[in-house]
Amino acid sequence: MSKMGEEVDEYELEKIRAEIQQERQMKEMLDQSAKELRITVEELEKRYEAIENEGNEWKTRFETQEEMNQQLERQIIMLQDKIEEAKRNLKDARAYVEGRAPSPRTGADTPKSKSTGITINISVSPQVGQKQDDRKETDVCTSKSDYIVDIKA
Repeated sequence: MSKMGEEVDEYELEKIRAEIQQERQMKEMLDQSAKELRITVEELEKRYEAIENEGNEWKTRFETQEEMNQQLERQIIMLQDKIEEAKRNLKDARAYVEGRAPSPRTGADTPKSKSTGITINISVSPQVGQKQDDRKETDVCTSKSDYIVDIKA
């Protein structure tokens, strides 16, 4: 029985060695799988951060665009005010050309303005080929001739 006992022991030992080898292979596969999962998690975290940063970039762009729009709206209002002032000055110039010089502005009536770098060119020229009936009621008529005024900003 000792020989048979040795064979059984040898067989049992071989069986245990095979199980240990199989366990080692399983452990290696699990380690490899865990390593791949860590890499995948890192890549996903990087993507998440990139998406989060991109979201901040769009938010910043939006806020910048809103600020620019507000500045442009303020400039539009300022330019509209300047156009109105130019129209008032034009009426004064038209009256002067037509021989009805307005009373000069002095003191508190004189508008104060800042230089904006915008030049407004005003040209006055006689109107040709228009009958008195074609004019609007708001047009100024003179006995001499009518004038066309062109404002270019």
